[in-house]
Amino acid sequence: NALTNWSAAVDLDSTDPSIKYYINESNLPDGWTVSYTNNSQTAGSSTPITVTNTKYTPKTDIEVTKLWQNDASNTELRNGISLTLVRSTDNVTWKEVEVTMPTPSKKDNIWTYLYENLPVEDGLGRTYYYKVEEDPLDGYTVTYDTQAVKAEDDGDAEKFQLTNTRAISINLKKI
Repeated sequence: NALTNWSAAVDLDSTDPSIKYYINESNLPDGWTVSYTNNSQTAGSSTPITVTNTKYTPKTDIEVTKLWQNDASNTELRNGISLTLVRSTDNVTWKEVEVTMPTPSKKDNIWTYLYENLPVEDGLGRTYYYKVEEDPLDGYTVTYDTQAVKAEDDGDAEKFQLTNTRAISINLKKI
């Protein structure tokens, strides 16, 4: 336990050096795995057996599809796009995720960004909600098909679609 710094000594029935001793931890809580270092010792060995418990951390991916509308000729402005990934455990208070914006794959007017290996939950087991925010881009209006998605460890990427529509201006003359 923590009071003994998670260390223990075991009294053995034999000092026969041909007998190998192993540790086997059982009854692990759900979501935990065990691994061992130096798990084959003889009596009197000074090499400690190290038992490591690791909590499984579920991961998810976030796929962002970016559509460009009314914009066949101003493609140089698009490179100024800036996306911010944010998350929350209550779907109310949001915090920026410290992650580099991925490089998009581009096919005509559809750009796809993939944020990979994001945690599904925080250290207390609360599920994360994710959303993507785009910084305003001059001459465009952005719309979101989804405000936020609940992270799931199901092997499928959570998906967002953003649409940037180029503002078109025309001159009118009233007669």
